[in-house]
Amino acid sequence: MQADSQSMHTLREQHVPRTDRMEWRFNMQEVRWQRAPCADDSAQLFNVGDVLRGCLEGDAAHVAMTLVWFNSQCREFDIFGNSVFDAVRDGMLLACQRDYVDVVRALLDVDGVLAVDVHYRDDFYFAEACNAGSARVVRELLSLRGGREIPVARDNYACFRRACRFRHVAVVREFLALPLHRRPLPELQALHAAVCGDALRAWTHTVHDCRHKLPWNGLHPAVHHELARDVRATLHAARRWCVAYKRRGAA
Repeated sequence: MQADSQSMHTLREQHVPRTDRMEWRFNMQEVRWQRAPCADDSAQLFNVGDVLRGCLEGDAAHVAMTLVWFNSQCREFDIFGNSVFDAVRDGMLLACQRDYVDVVRALLDVDGVLAVDVHYRDDFYFAEACNAGSARVVRELLSLRGGREIPVARDNYACFRRACRFRHVAVVREFLALPLHRRPLPELQALHAAVCGDALRAWTHTVHDCRHKLPWNGLHPAVHHELARDVRATLHAARRWCVAYKRRGAA
C-alpha cells in the first residue's frame, strides 16, 4: 500500500516539458500502473507515457487501447492527477502537427471524462493543424466528429491566410473544398452568393472586389494557382448563371 501511495505521488508530480518547437519529450521509464488480473490471470501494464508514445509514433490502435484502459481503471481521474489529461491534450497536439489523422480520430472518439478535455480546445488544435500543413487532420476537424462541429467563422480566415503564407497548398485545397456557406473568405462567399442569387449588379462589383482583395501578394506560386483556379471556376459558373438568367428573363 505504501508503494502504491508513493507511485501515485510520483505519477501526479510528473510532467512533460515543452520545447520551443512545440515538440514533446517524455521519460519512457515512468511509473507503470498494473491492472487487476483478468480472468486468465494476465495483467496489462500502461502508463501516461504510452499515450504520448502512441501519438508520437502514429499508432492509433495503441492510443485507443491505452485510453480505454484508463477509462476502465477508474471513473474519477484524481488518483492520476492531471497526467492523463495532459497526455491526451499533448498527444492531440502532436497528432495535429504530424498529420496523424488516425490518432486524431482515436482521440476524438474518447468517451467518458477525457472527452471533455479533447473537445475543449478544438479550435486551438485546428489552428495548429493549419500551421503545420496537416491537410488530412484539417479535413477531419472540419467534418463532424464527436457530436459537434469545428466553428468556421471564428478564426478560420486567419488560419487560411497562415496556410497561404506557409505554402501549405494541401490545406488551402481543403478550405476551398468547403461548402459555400463555410468558406473562410468573405469575398469568395459574396462571389458565390452572387452566382446563386438575383444580383447581377452585385456580381459585377463582387468580381472586381474579389480580384483586388484576395491575399495575392507574396503568395507561393502553387498557392496562387489554387486560389486563382477556384476564382476562375466561380467566374465561369457566374457567367453561365447570367446567361441562363437572361434566357429565363427573355422567355
